[in-house]
Amino acid sequence: KKKRIESLENKTYRNITIRLRHAKWNRLKKKYRAEYESLLDVFDGQKKFIYIPLHYQPECTTAPMGGVYADQILMVNTVAASLPDDWIVYVKENKIQWSFPYTHATRYSGYYKEMKKNKKVCFVSTDTSTFDLINYSQAVATVTGTAGWEAIMRLKPVLLFGFPWYMHCEGIFRVDSVEGCKRAVEKIKTGFVLDEKRILRYLSAMEMVSAPGYLHKRYAKNSGVSREQNTKNISDYIYECLNKNK
Repeated sequence: KKKRIESLENKTYRNITIRLRHAKWNRLKKKYRAEYESLLDVFDGQKKFIYIPLHYQPECTTAPMGGVYADQILMVNTVAASLPDDWIVYVKENKIQWSFPYTHATRYSGYYKEMKKNKKVCFVSTDTSTFDLINYSQAVATVTGTAGWEAIMRLKPVLLFGFPWYMHCEGIFRVDSVEGCKRAVEKIKTGFVLDEKRILRYLSAMEMVSAPGYLHKRYAKNSGVSREQNTKNISDYIYECLNKNK
């Protein structure tokens, strides 16, 4: 049998060819995982640190939503270069980076070693609780990740490199350089505190400019919205926005 695969060339391959390719890619991912795990450090919540959960790639959350910071080594080095002498960075890889199809394409042999060249960068096990890392951290740094929003919900500041939906919320420091990072870290260091009321106002504003629904069938079950109502909600909202722009 032959199967059509996702590609610009719109090609079809025999199943055996596809299986052999996936076997090769799985071997690569196991190799990358072994490299990461050989560089692990022991997590110490007493240290002052910025928590950076790496993004699963390839995905739109980094390309295009992260711009140049789709290169996560650049992001980590930018944060590390902005820190006081007694602060470090704890980096945690995303587990699905080593299991999903095509993820071999965004890591390479030496990727983690390159990131670890910076003496301020420490790796933690993927089994370490992300919520423990957020709670013990001074701040979270991310391109567009969910961990950024989870940090805001725990009243932790966020160094944000990309363009997610929560980018204008209270507690977000938009950064795109070492200098910008340094200014943000200095504010955090001197006692920056999030205003919970401003976060609630942001959520209220988001509710006012959004419509209930889902963009993919995988979210239908938990949405509480039927397929027909979902279609109507989204189309009505688009129509309303277009009319406002007129």
